[in-house]
Amino acid sequence: IVVQGLIIIMLSFLCKHLPHLRTSQKRQPKTDNLKPTQGFTLIELVLSIALIGIMAGLVGPMLTNGIKSYAMVASRKTALGQVRLSMERIAYEIRLIPNTASIDIWTGSAIQFDLPTEANISYSLTGSNLMRSGVVIADNVTVLTFSYYDSSGNPAAAVGDIYRIRFEITQNTGNGFGSITVRNTVFPRRLATAYANFQ
Repeated sequence: IVVQGLIIIMLSFLCKHLPHLRTSQKRQPKTDNLKPTQGFTLIELVLSIALIGIMAGLVGPMLTNGIKSYAMVASRKTALGQVRLSMERIAYEIRLIPNTASIDIWTGSAIQFDLPTEANISYSLTGSNLMRSGVVIADNVTVLTFSYYDSSGNPAAAVGDIYRIRFEITQNTGNGFGSITVRNTVFPRRLATAYANFQ
């Protein structure tokens, strides 16, 4: 509001006094071969530069914030798309586990299992890369966790008790725009026939 007031005052001053400033200037004597010169006074130039500086100060931050907002949205959208694809792939393959004997590794940070069509499928985190059987499927991943529950909703004490698998993935969006976390709970199709007292 203060800056807008200053701009209005300056514009009012220019409209009121510039004609007077022009007419009050001393002109060079006219000759037959020379036309009277017209231009801007020093005051006009200074005020014009000041107005341009004020307007640049007002518009610049708005443009900068707009660019930063667009970059943040684009970065988070890209990261979300990548982490969702990884989540859907893990969930799809866990659903196809035929029995608990097919689960070879079930730790808090990794899982390995066998499917009828492929053996030794593993998901783990190496550095910041989410790996599927040694192949990177997502980068900038900071968290990968697995939790295993029995039919009553309690943590599974043995591999034979597993009825539900919950996993979480957190991916850094980069450029200082934070991170995105997705979670999913999967019921392998062939591991249970009933969920008594499940919570």
